[in-house]
Amino acid sequence: MGAAVGQNPDLIEKVTYWCKKHYSKPVIVKLTPNITDIRVGAQAALRGGADAVSLINTINSITSIDLDNMVAKPTVGHQSTHGGYCGSAVKPIAMNMVAEIARDPATPTLPISGIGGISTWRDAAEFIALGAGSVQVCTAAMLNGFRIVEEMKDGLSRWMAEKATTQLRRSRARRSPRPPTGSIWISTSRPSPRSTKTCASSAAAAISPARIPPTSRLPSSPSRAAHAATK
Repeated sequence: MGAAVGQNPDLIEKVTYWCKKHYSKPVIVKLTPNITDIRVGAQAALRGGADAVSLINTINSITSIDLDNMVAKPTVGHQSTHGGYCGSAVKPIAMNMVAEIARDPATPTLPISGIGGISTWRDAAEFIALGAGSVQVCTAAMLNGFRIVEEMKDGLSRWMAEKATTQLRRSRARRSPRPPTGSIWISTSRPSPRSTKTCASSAAAAISPARIPPTSRLPSSPSRAAHAATK
């Protein structure tokens, strides 16, 4: 359902609008990567009133085939379907899509939460350098436990102290026309025991970078078809 809605910008805008109309808390729209141009979904979310976007969700995939029974794995009752691909392998795709939105003139002030293959403080710093204001961790936390969040906080703090934020300022200024956002801060969160879909936010290390003057911009990518699926 979520992926189908995420491939239709009109539905993204409508659902976001409904959420904002009937819900008092901030609304963060999670974008699917299974779309030709990720910027279209972000623009629709912004039109609907989204407070921020998060990306990427998992990538449609088939892991392997049971050649004896000629069905995709894993199987349930001799039946199967496609799944969602995540983890470190999707990081380059996620970073590219974050950068696409961050430097899109149509969404210059839209906050971005980066997701996809983040397991170390270096991963988090790279997403931030490309325009993300926060990052989220799922797969790495499931594999290594919540201790990695403390390690990420420590690594980021040491790096920022060593570089005195100069490198981050220059890096983000080159890659993203993000507006100034305030001072650096780091926070973590744990999942609710009642929730079955908290993996994307189960261990988050969020950073708001220091004031960064948008000194230069990368050119936007060529226009693409609005929302053709890439399944």
